[in-house]
Amino acid sequence: MKALHSIIIAVLATLVICCPLSYAGTLTPADAAIVSAINTKFASDKTTEGLNVQVSSYAGVVTLTGKVNTDTEADKLIQIAESTQGVKDVKTPHLTVKKSKHNMSDTVITAKVKGMYMREKVFGDKDISVMGVSVETTNGIVYLTGTVENQAEADNAVKYAKLVNGVKKVESKLVVKP
Repeated sequence: MKALHSIIIAVLATLVICCPLSYAGTLTPADAAIVSAINTKFASDKTTEGLNVQVSSYAGVVTLTGKVNTDTEADKLIQIAESTQGVKDVKTPHLTVKKSKHNMSDTVITAKVKGMYMREKVFGDKDISVMGVSVETTNGIVYLTGTVENQAEADNAVKYAKLVNGVKKVESKLVVKP
């Protein structure tokens, strides 16, 4: 009887550690909507469809977990998550890239900036260019290049890039169309 009791306790402990059921019970409707929207976007995007990445959300902070093959896949996953309405931040501590050519933190920053631009373009009320701005990050420094319609778009591009956690500096080479 004592051995059976020990086995039951060991199984329950394993379940608690490996399968955090309490999280599923505390998922708010807003977080469930965020997870559903992101998973739907992942499934409908050519770069991200079929990737084995888990999405969770708590109070609007999304966590991506899994392994992808390339920086491009990781970048697209983060952009999609960051651009989703209701998302406050995207965390990637357990997202790994098999064939990474870049520092993962720089990849995350670049993707978050691009995602923030998309979210602001769709859901925000500020002028911001999504297509005209190229974003690259090296050692936490964000480099913005491209052409924008007006100075407000250039200013907002810099402003939103600076809001991303981990950005040390923003270098803008944006050109305003004449």
